[in-house]
Amino acid sequence: MTDTKTILIVDDVEDLRESLADSFEIRGFKIVQAENGVDALELMKSETVDVVLSDIRMPEMDGVELLKAIKQKDPRKPPVLIMSGFSDYDREQVTSLGALDLVEKPFDFDQITEIINEALKDINN
Repeated sequence: MTDTKTILIVDDVEDLRESLADSFEIRGFKIVQAENGVDALELMKSETVDVVLSDIRMPEMDGVELLKAIKQKDPRKPPVLIMSGFSDYDREQVTSLGALDLVEKPFDFDQITEIINEALKDINN
């Protein structure tokens, strides 16, 4: 793949981050990881990120706060996909804040890949 896209995976559960990272790397993506929103924003200062895949519930800064911080800088990019096992937010709430979608854990990895690929196509057009 000549134009490797970078996905930032943000989740406080290391095993899930690693599992997602492995799955995306097999599909040709570059992966960077953070365990919460604060770390994610810090990492984004030095890394070019094409898509953010973030959990909602995390210590220090949750996924919705991260989403708001990212969208405040640039409403169009990077696109943010929110994932949640249980949440105080629903799909309509997070998409109204600028998220691509809300996927429920346990999720279908192919579904996440499809959402991310669509978002990347939209950015490139």
